[in-house]
Amino acid sequence: MNENKEEKTAIKPKNFFENALSSIKGRDLHEQVDRYTQEVTLVLEGMNQDLESLISKQEMSSAEITLLKNTVEEQAHTIKTQGREIDSLKSQLQKNSKNRRANMSGVIKQLTVLAVIVCGTWLVTSLLKTFGG
Repeated sequence: MNENKEEKTAIKPKNFFENALSSIKGRDLHEQVDRYTQEVTLVLEGMNQDLESLISKQEMSSAEITLLKNTVEEQAHTIKTQGREIDSLKSQLQKNSKNRRANMSGVIKQLTVLAVIVCGTWLVTSLLKTFGG
């Protein structure tokens, strides 16, 4: 049984070449070359169409990437501009806060002076009523 398997294995390559040669001998060689050329041409045309499709898709992808890149750059510029505006508003807010504190302290001083005047007037009036008459 093992010998039979070895014989089949050895015969297979020989049979393959014999089958290939018999198929070539049975047909006209020019006809086979033309058939092969037609099949290869068909395959190559299909590959060319696939390549053109891929090139077109790549160009579209490249254009989309360029648009996205421009959009990102515009957004980055906008973010930088808004950051500067925020910093400017922050500094203005800090200045206004300092001014408000200064204004509040001025108002408090004025109210204190006014309270002193009212209290002084009340004190003088009370003293006059008490001692003078």
